[in-house]
Amino acid sequence: MAVLGIQTVNGADCIPNGATCQADGSVGNCCSGFCYQQVGWKDGDCRQAEKIETLRHWV
Repeated sequence: MAVLGIQTVNGADCIPNGATCQADGSVGNCCSGFCYQQVGWKDGDCRQAEKIETLRHWV
């Protein structure tokens, strides 16, 4: 299970991709607006959010 933080970024002070972050935004917001942090991890990392595709099952 992963805790994903999607944050809105408004301003020049943001955390660059590859740097550590907290999904709750407590240490600042990622420039990409996305902090990837799994449950139990001390820190997450800022990264570009990947598009999640929905699989369709045809009957």
